[in-house]
Amino acid sequence: MRKMKRPELVVRRRSSGYACAMRTVRITVQFGAALTLCLTVAAAGWGTEGKLRTGKKDTRYLFYLHGRIVEDMGERPKSARYGYYEYRKILKALADKGFAVKSEIRPKNTDAKLYAEKIAGEIRELQKQGVPSSRITVVGASKGGAIAVHVSGLLRDSKLNFVILAGLFRPLLDDPSLQLYGNVLSIHDDADTFPIVPVAFFERSRNLGRHRAIVTHTGLGHGLLYRPCEEWVEPLVSWARGEK
Repeated sequence: MRKMKRPELVVRRRSSGYACAMRTVRITVQFGAALTLCLTVAAAGWGTEGKLRTGKKDTRYLFYLHGRIVEDMGERPKSARYGYYEYRKILKALADKGFAVKSEIRPKNTDAKLYAEKIAGEIRELQKQGVPSSRITVVGASKGGAIAVHVSGLLRDSKLNFVILAGLFRPLLDDPSLQLYGNVLSIHDDADTFPIVPVAFFERSRNLGRHRAIVTHTGLGHGLLYRPCEEWVEPLVSWARGEK
């Protein structure tokens, strides 16, 4: 059996809050079987309906998969414990960092595995257009993180980037075939009450590229992912750019 390198754990302490410069972007809302909210950036290659128009090799693409509360309660849901989930602010903050962002509000009770197949298909389309895997990042928050795990397992691409925000849940390990591939960054807060076990995922995944687990100490718990806090936005940006 291959000797596993001990995954790196990085601890980040709370800063002064989140301050993300927001610029004006175009938001397209499509009504159909599901409400789709797509952030489009000039020359990014996404059409107004949120579908790929032309992939550009020098663009960095980012798929943002939101938490379950958005799926259940809509675009700006409020948790009694964590406050508002600032979905649009998160998308704008990521676009402001220079990414071509694709996201949509999933229907209630979306099957994680089936939805992962959809995202995997969209990534393959980008790759067919000549976009390098290294310029594609999948960001998943909570349930979105679980979906991202399945996307990783479907594509098995060593150069794709993944950022999992409080989504590497212990129950996912019950599936012995589920492993991580590509470059994976996990971020969660130490006050999170969900069973999040990034190290266990890293140790069972034999084909990982770069991988790191960041544990923050903000006191926000699972609420860390509800808004574009610099504690996860800044490491995400560095990770997507291939920086260590």
